Amino acid sequence: MSIKLVKQPRRKTYDIRIWLEKYKKIKWINTYQRTEREAKKVLRKYQESEIEYKLGLREEQLPTEPIPTLSEGVDLYLEQVENNPDMSPNTYKLKKSVLNTFVDQMTGNPMIDKLGVEDSDDYDDYLKTTPRKSGAFKGAIGLSVASINIRKRTVTTFLNWCINDRKWIKETDFKLEQSHPVPEIKLFTPEQFQLILSKEPNELLRSYYKLAWFCGLRRVECNDTELYKDKNKVDCLLVATTKGRKQRKRDVPIPKKNISDWMNVKLAQYKLDYISKMFKKAVVNADLYVPYKTTFHTLRHSYATLQCVNGTHLLELAKLMGHADTKTTEKYANASREMLVKLQQEKGQYAIS
Repeated sequence: MSIKLVKQPRRKTYDIRIWLEKYKKIKWINTYQRTEREAKKVLRKYQESEIEYKLGLREEQLPTEPIPTLSEGVDLYLEQVENNPDMSPNTYKLKKSVLNTFVDQMTGNPMIDKLGVEDSDDYDDYLKTTPRKSGAFKGAIGLSVASINIRKRTVTTFLNWCINDRKWIKETDFKLEQSHPVPEIKLFTPEQFQLILSKEPNELLRSYYKLAWFCGLRRVECNDTELYKDKNKVDCLLVATTKGRKQRKRDVPIPKKNISDWMNVKLAQYKLDYISKMFKKAVVNADLYVPYKTTFHTLRHSYATLQCVNGTHLLELAKLMGHADTKTTEKYANASREMLVKLQQEKGQYAIS
């Protein structure tokens, strides 16, 4: 076994290079020192001690699988994600995009155990300074808080996989802290909804909007529902297709007056992007457009919030919404106060109709 101090290209700190004769491979240790003088002090501590035992570097304790480079690790992780039946194709696509960009930002394709504090700081700066490539704020400097958190969670999940599943490393100094902003409330009042309907000339599209408003359906769910009567002879929609790979079927009551809307939707079968595009156009024409706050999904938010205002129990609402956890549903209860204020401004209309 041999030990020496090395300053690698594009690295700001010095490393200690340990050659492990038994495994015919190199073990790298970061000194976290930028000057050669301070780095040599760290090197002397290694040389003066029984490093095999003091630092847990006994050759028989080392993994037989060599530590991969960052890009190699990401490729193996993405392969595992793609083959995981619990991961949707959209989840795989998102993780692939985020992690490939992450690899590109880490100069020199370092080994996974070489990622440190400076690398996490650099990546954090990149997220806050990169221009947005699409959306209402295209060209603005810095990604949104939600986008930054998604990227940080994805990278952190990958590194935890390296530690806990593959056991390539025991820990990492690469840390990313997420922001926790107050959730934005997305709501339409009944009066605003009626205004949107008045700006939509297409009767079939109005039927899509009504199913989201009166039944709380997601956009992806509208085209694939079945009408039936439950044991209490109440008209209900059985939702057959929802988001994610785990398809949790549920039923939601539908007012009799909206059965004709359900029939229109079964007839139309519009594509999802077209529904969103035309809804945005109607909202703009109604002079209610606010980027990312007045989407088709806001109709579903409004349905749930009005249910809370009308006294629906949280557990019952979670069932109606198709939520696996009531924590997701709680945000609508928190938003009900703001809805009450808006409804009072609209002359106290407290009913969904």
